[in-house]
Amino acid sequence: MPSGLQRFQVALLDVARRALEKAHPEYVATFVQAIEDTQDPARALAAVASIPTDTGFRGWRRLLESLYDVELQMVRVRSALKLHGTLVDTDVLRTWSMNEGSWVDYQHAAWTLFMDGLLERLNKLLKQACRELVKPFRSDWQGVENGLCSSVTGALSHLGKMRDPIAHGGGPIGALAEERLLEMTVVLGVWYDPLYLLEKQRDSQAKWQGRMHEATLLVFAQIERSLEELNQAVPWEDVQRKWC
Repeated sequence: MPSGLQRFQVALLDVARRALEKAHPEYVATFVQAIEDTQDPARALAAVASIPTDTGFRGWRRLLESLYDVELQMVRVRSALKLHGTLVDTDVLRTWSMNEGSWVDYQHAAWTLFMDGLLERLNKLLKQACRELVKPFRSDWQGVENGLCSSVTGALSHLGKMRDPIAHGGGPIGALAEERLLEMTVVLGVWYDPLYLLEKQRDSQAKWQGRMHEATLLVFAQIERSLEELNQAVPWEDVQRKWC
């Protein structure tokens, strides 16, 4: 059974194709003919390069871009999660002037920022879709938008506690101050090597891997629910009649 994301993707592609055919039939006809003649997408794109498509299609392009952005960011989150849980050969780390702690820290930071970006992109997609596909047909569109975006806003607020130390300062450095180790460095006249400060991060890999895995599952499930709810909220037949 297709997922909520897949159903929304199929529905959006269908109405976008219909809108493009209506607004720019010359573009579609030229592209299809070039594909049939050459079987080469690059040559087909060249054949329609001089035919503009902004009129009647700009809004659809924005929605398609936003959906692609969400899916691409999901791949980035998955990659960072897998890499965070991966042990890297010591010789490889030495070649990269890294240690296990800096590897774990980097992947944790990547996952956190990618997850933040995913939630931001999801929020953008939901708002765009509500205003382009729901607002013209439903007087309660604002309530639909608020309902869809509320859980995303809450997740972003929670994630901010992890993101802010990475983006704005804190983390291992904040721990130095809290543990009053900076005073010790001043008295002894020493300066910690950044790689040394990150060594402890290796000890927290298993703990954070579990939390990150659980959070990833929850957010991906939220994406499915949100897009399924959005798919149900959009009056697709009305959308087709209005723009296609």
